[in-house]
Amino acid sequence: MPKTIVIFGGFTHEGITASAQALGYRIFPATLDRRTPATWLKHAKRLESLADAGDLAGTVLYLHSTLLLVASQPKYRTQLLEILQQAQRAKVIAFIFQDNLDGIFSSRDLETREPTSLSDLEAELSQAQADGATFRIDKLENAIRRLKDYQARKGDVEDLIQALYDTGIQVAPFYVRADTTIRLQEFFHDIEQGVFLRLFVPSDRLQADQLRSLLEVLERYLQQVEGRDFSIDSSKSERGVVYVFRSGATSESLQTLNDAFARFDSFMKICGDQPEQAIELLKSRGLREDESGFAVQRYARDYKRLLLDTCNEFERKSLMLRQRLEADITETDSGVSISWVREGVTGLLTASATGANVSVNIGNLSVVNAHNISTVVDSVVNGSIAYNDNDKLLLTLFQRYADGLEALQCRSDLDQLKDDSVSEPTRQNARQRLVGFLRKAAKKAGEVAETVAVDVLTKYLDSLLKGAL
Repeated sequence: MPKTIVIFGGFTHEGITASAQALGYRIFPATLDRRTPATWLKHAKRLESLADAGDLAGTVLYLHSTLLLVASQPKYRTQLLEILQQAQRAKVIAFIFQDNLDGIFSSRDLETREPTSLSDLEAELSQAQADGATFRIDKLENAIRRLKDYQARKGDVEDLIQALYDTGIQVAPFYVRADTTIRLQEFFHDIEQGVFLRLFVPSDRLQADQLRSLLEVLERYLQQVEGRDFSIDSSKSERGVVYVFRSGATSESLQTLNDAFARFDSFMKICGDQPEQAIELLKSRGLREDESGFAVQRYARDYKRLLLDTCNEFERKSLMLRQRLEADITETDSGVSISWVREGVTGLLTASATGANVSVNIGNLSVVNAHNISTVVDSVVNGSIAYNDNDKLLLTLFQRYADGLEALQCRSDLDQLKDDSVSEPTRQNARQRLVGFLRKAAKKAGEVAETVAVDVLTKYLDSLLKGAL
C-alpha cells in the first residue's frame, strides 16, 4: 500500500493528485471546514495511526482565511496544534494567505490594491442588495463577517500564527493559488527523494572550499558516529555548487540538523583536545578500540586542516584585497586583512551563511572613492554576486533572526533569486521562503526599535523574481 500525503483545507485538484500518484503516494483529503472540534481531533488520531504504521509521508495544511479564523478560536486551536504535533512526525507544510500573515482580512481594491475598509464593504453590500445581485451579496456578507471576526479577535489570530511559527513547521505565504501548486511540486519530490535542504554556494565566495570540506566531514560523522541514514550530494553549475541534504528519517528538519551540527562541533573539539574521551564515545557506539583510535585521529586531522585552510584562505583573500586596493592605500599603512572570529567548525557555517563573524580591516585609505572601495571588498568576500542595500539589509536580518542552516538557506535563496539563469519554479519557491522568513522575523522583532521593513523588502523580492536586479 502506498504511503499517504494528507491534505487539510480543501486544496487539491487533478494535477496535484496525479503528481503525488506518479511518485508512488496517495492523497487523502481531510476536511476541516464546518466540522466540529471532535472531528478535528479524529483527524489528529488518523495522522497518529498513519505515523505509527510508517505510512505517513507528509501533511499539507491549506489555511485559507476562513479556516485560519476558525482555527484561531480557543475551542479549535488545541485540536489544530494536536494535528500539527502528529504531522511533524513526517514532512509538513502550512500555506497561509500572505495578507493574513500581515493582518489583512479584507479584499483589496482592484485599482489601488489597498485593503477595503469595513464601511466600504458595507456600502458595497447595500448597493448589491439594491441591485438584487445575489451572488455578490453572499460574497460581500462573507467578507464582512470575516473582517468583523478578525477585528474582534485579532489577538487570537496573532497568537495562533505565532504558535505555528513556534512549532518550527514550514509556513509558506501564498498570494495566488499557483504559488501553492508550484511549492507542492517541490514538496512532493523532496518527500520522495528524502530531501530536506538544498543550498547553493557560489564557487568564488569566501570559504566556499572550506564549507565543502566541512560538509564532507559532517556527512561522515553523522553516518559513522551517530549512525544516521544521511547523505549530502552536490552538483556543480557554471556559477557554483548546489548541495542536496538527504535523510532517511521522515521527520528530519533544519532544527534537528542544527542540533547535530552542535554535537559535531563538540565531537571535533574533543577529538583534538581529549582524544581518549572521543575514543570511549566511539567504542560506546559499537566501534572496536583500534577502529575508534583510527577514526579519532582522522577527525582530529580534519579539524586542524579545516582551521588551517580557513586561515590560509583569509591570508589569500587579504593579499588579493591589498593588491586591488593598492592605489588607495597610503604608503605608511600596512594593514589590510580579513579576520574571522573563530567559533569552532560552526564558525565556518556562520561566516558562509551571513558573514556575521567576518570583518575586513583596511587601515588608512586615501580618500578616493568610498563606493569603489566597498565594491572591491564585496567582490573579494562575496564573490561574483553583488549585494545592494536591500540585499545587505536582508543579510543582516538573516544574521539576527535565523540560526545556522536556516541562515545559510536564506542566503542561498537570495542568491538564486538574483540569478536569472536559475529555473523559474526554483526562483519562485526561493522568493516564497524568503517572504515567509520576513514575516517570521517580524514576529520575533516584536515591539523593539529595530523594525523589519516587511512590505518594502517583499516588494524588492517580487522585483527580483521579475528580473530586476
